[in-house]
This record gives sequence, C-alpha cells and structure tokens, in this order.
Amino acid sequence: SDKVFFMGHRFGDLDSVGASCGMAGAIRLLGKTAYIAVDRTKNLARKLIDITEERTDNDLFITPETALSLITDDDLLIIVDTHNRDVLESPQLYEKANSVVVIDHHRKSANFIDNAVIFHHEPYASSASEMVTEIIQYFTFPHDEVLPSCHADALLSGIMLDTKNFVMRTGA
Repeated sequence: SDKVFFMGHRFGDLDSVGASCGMAGAIRLLGKTAYIAVDRTKNLARKLIDITEERTDNDLFITPETALSLITDDDLLIIVDTHNRDVLESPQLYEKANSVVVIDHHRKSANFIDNAVIFHHEPYASSASEMVTEIIQYFTFPHDEVLPSCHADALLSGIMLDTKNFVMRTGA
C-alpha cells in the first residue's frame, strides 16, 4: 500500500488510540506513510494524542475529513478496537477504503465488517493494544531500529486501561 490509515471507534479511548499509535509507529519505521484519523473534539484520549504529538512529528493525527480527502484505492485502512461498522470513527472513510484490515478483541457482534482482507479477531486478548504489541514483535525494522518509546507508551496505556492496571483479563 502507498499509505496506511488507522481508525478506531467513535469517542476513542486509550486502547483505540494506543493501538493506532503503536501500529502507525511501526509502519512508519518500515518507511511507509501512516496517519491516524481521529476526531479530537469527541475523544477520550486527547492527552495521549497531545503527548504523542509533542514527542513525534505533528502530522501523525489527522481529522477523518482530511483522511477522506487523502485516501486512494492504493491505500490501506486498518481499523482497531472495533469490528462494528456502526461505531466507526468515520463510516465514510471505511466506505471509501479499498483495502481494510480489522484488529479487535471484542466479542463478535452484529454489523461486523465483513469485507476485510484480514480480520484479526481475538476475544480472549485483553485489548487491541495487546494484540498490536504481539503483532509488532514479528516486524523486522531496518537498521535494527526499535519502536519509539512514545508509541510503546501509547500501547501500554491501552493495555492498562482495558486490564484495569493489570487486574482484569491479564495473561502472559
């Protein structure tokens, strides 16, 4: 894909934004352009977005409207922390995307995304951030680079939220 866009659910939380940040950071290390589509006015993880922007470049987070104007048929949309088309941050972005990947840990519900090229669904995972953390360990980055700490912090914040600080649904 030329560019990779990330999107979670409406009223994004630390898991939705954290999983997006982790994957976007890894994708950028691979030399690809990556953006996270979020509505900052209706987001529960604004502080995480602000901190990540302070520690990285400012073009990672874009509005869903900007993403809609940038996405082409040669791009990929990765949806994290939901598989329900009714609660997407931008249903229009989903509709315009030619290739879609879903990474989610919630139990399957009605109105699930059924046209994904990859539907990575693990209801026993604590969080989408945990799932992304497991995926990233298989990436081979050029020049032995590692994921920047702000992206790892974002993943940790998502895991901590969904496990209630490692009290609930905590495994290996």
